[in-house]
Amino acid sequence: MIPNNTTLRELHCEMNDIHLQGFTALVNAVEKNHTLIYLPRMDRDRIDQMRVLKEKLCQPTPPEWDHQHHTEKTEKKSSFRKSSKTKKVAFSGEDALMAGVEQNLSLLEEKWESEATRLQRALTRNISLQVHERNKNKRAGVNSSSSISSMGLLWGVDAR
Repeated sequence: MIPNNTTLRELHCEMNDIHLQGFTALVNAVEKNHTLIYLPRMDRDRIDQMRVLKEKLCQPTPPEWDHQHHTEKTEKKSSFRKSSKTKKVAFSGEDALMAGVEQNLSLLEEKWESEATRLQRALTRNISLQVHERNKNKRAGVNSSSSISSMGLLWGVDAR
């Protein structure tokens, strides 16, 4: 609906548990739309989604798994080695897992920010198009209350 809609100017949809895939779909739609001038960056949704993901990924190992693999974990922790030329430290599987989780969460944050930047570019383009259209209509002598109202919207003023 968003790509083809020519009357919608603002879409307020933050705090709806929108995840990255949904946000990306919204940004893709806004890039095809030339009249929408406001869609939030979904910062609140991003924070909530990142928190939930981190909680899920960083949960402690379930006791039954820990018991079954106790021998493996003991062997991994005791695999600290030294050599005369270099020192090698074997991290526990849990440390490596946490490092991987942090790295993936960081990449996810970067992707969210990349999508927010694409959104801002599309909205800025749409605002420029509307200003250009308004100037064109002004030169042609068109001056309706709806154009005055939408101009106020661009500048954050209620022109009613």
